[in-house]
Amino acid sequence: MEIRYQIFEKENLLVEKFTGDLSVELYLQYAGYIMRHPLRKSISKVLIDFRDILFEDLYKRDFDEVVDKMKEIRENARNNEIQMRDTKVVFWVDKPIPTVIAHIFKNSFPNYNYYSSEKHVIENLEIPEHLTNLENIVENLENTF
Repeated sequence: MEIRYQIFEKENLLVEKFTGDLSVELYLQYAGYIMRHPLRKSISKVLIDFRDILFEDLYKRDFDEVVDKMKEIRENARNNEIQMRDTKVVFWVDKPIPTVIAHIFKNSFPNYNYYSSEKHVIENLEIPEHLTNLENIVENLENTF
């Protein structure tokens, strides 16, 4: 899995793109890194592009192991949620499995949501006009974890 990200400081926006087969371990390392980032406290909006994430490895695992991994991700998110109480998080999805995962998070956290259209992502996060070409933005994120 590759995680690309960029913080748009003036807009208080973090944009993340997950690509490839989900690695729970890498995700947990990345989440810890972001929570310690010096600009973290300025972030009030997060866009997570889940359109290129794959969950193939989860199919190869025992069902109980998959459930345990999802619980681990949710628990990590719950711990981070204390620090992100006022942060609006939107998953950009376009496939069934990533949508289900985003839905699980949405049900656990009132400030999480998910959309399949760029228009709804922009509206929900109130992204300024100069950043509304999201396709271009997510394809050119500056940092890789």
